[in-house]
Amino acid sequence: MKLLSSFQFFIITVSVAGFLATPFVRAENAPADDSLTLETVLQKAIARNYSIAQASHALEAAHAHVQGLKSANYPTIDAEASYNTFTPNDPIPFPMLMKAPIPGNPDNLVTHVFDISFAPSNMYDAHLGFNYTIFDFGKRASTVNAGVIAENAARDKKQNIAVALSYQVAMLFYGLIFESQSIKVMDDAIASLDRHLEIVKKRVDAGTATEYDILKTEAQKATSQAQRIDLQCDYTKKQTILKQLIGENQGHDLSLKGSFDTVQVIANTDTLIRSALDSRSDHALALRMKESAHAQYEIARKENMPVIGCRATAGFKDGIMPNIDDTRFNTTIGVQASLPIYDGKRASSHIAEARLNEQAAAAGLADLEERISSEILQAATDVQSSYAKISVTATKVTYADKTLTLAKLKYETGVITNNDVLDAENDSEQAKLGLLQNQYGYVVSRYMLDQATGKVIYKQ
Repeated sequence: MKLLSSFQFFIITVSVAGFLATPFVRAENAPADDSLTLETVLQKAIARNYSIAQASHALEAAHAHVQGLKSANYPTIDAEASYNTFTPNDPIPFPMLMKAPIPGNPDNLVTHVFDISFAPSNMYDAHLGFNYTIFDFGKRASTVNAGVIAENAARDKKQNIAVALSYQVAMLFYGLIFESQSIKVMDDAIASLDRHLEIVKKRVDAGTATEYDILKTEAQKATSQAQRIDLQCDYTKKQTILKQLIGENQGHDLSLKGSFDTVQVIANTDTLIRSALDSRSDHALALRMKESAHAQYEIARKENMPVIGCRATAGFKDGIMPNIDDTRFNTTIGVQASLPIYDGKRASSHIAEARLNEQAAAAGLADLEERISSEILQAATDVQSSYAKISVTATKVTYADKTLTLAKLKYETGVITNNDVLDAENDSEQAKLGLLQNQYGYVVSRYMLDQATGKVIYKQ
């Protein structure tokens, strides 16, 4: 069943303040029975949605990643211990002449051979190491910034999923309200035809009507019954989808409590467009993509910059001259610098790639902003047009009901034919369905305008 039509573009002129301040979801507070309000349905759907849960975990992972990147701004301290044994480790003989009072040796000289080892056979080393990057020309800062942007993008993605789900649920909720009320209209119409059919049968018995009148009435009743079956089918399908979203038992029929609010909304489209650029989560996500691309460009640009750092150790080890077998306390302190000289054009390729990615992200952002503007203008037009049709169809319902009442009276007095009554019945039925359709279409168009402007209808 067609709910909305396309209308020629026009600009709505009045302040947006009234629009933002005017609620249109007239879903009443939770009743004592099992009826579900829109707020309750939204709460259930968002609480159990797996995509939102996945996005929440991704956000937590992105936050943890940022904390890991920030650790590069702090020194690292590590403890190391080692044991090594060397074989063979034969000592080196070292002859040396020494004076000594030896009889028969007028020079008093004697040769002594000493065994000298330059390393112990068993080497022990245990120390604490301290490392810190003193200066890296902004490499760490650029990397952390890219991580923060990725975390914000994950948050925007989660919000985008929640907003889309909220509007999907709201559309289903009011779609079910529409189908339910439409079915009631059809039930009333069928009941009215049944009452009219009894009158026709009495007139046939009295000889003032023919079997054709009965058949014609039965045919129109069958048409209404078929239309009701279609409505019931759509209603059941929507219920199935909504029950899946909120985790309700498929064998349980949902009872929804809500109605259509047809208060007129007037807004300035320029204000709405500016609000959308500040509020829409998909626009925020596109901005993050552009920022992320620029951050990657900064990282690539600094890829071959030098890094200056320092290292210090303190601990105990043996093998220190002159007493190599003694374990002694020792320290080391040093400064090092690293400067890439040739990387096979790796850095320049990364810079070119990052620059092109940034240009692509900027183009995507510009395209989205144009689409946002177009969506708001179209949605604002639909809101105004849908509201205008409500008063027209409401008047039509009034006239159709009066016409039907008069037609029945005239038929009973024999002034008009059965076909005239059936036409009046059909006009009344279609007018009431049309009013419901326009009321539902108005609510849908307002939700579409809210979605286009980035309004959040349910906050977690």
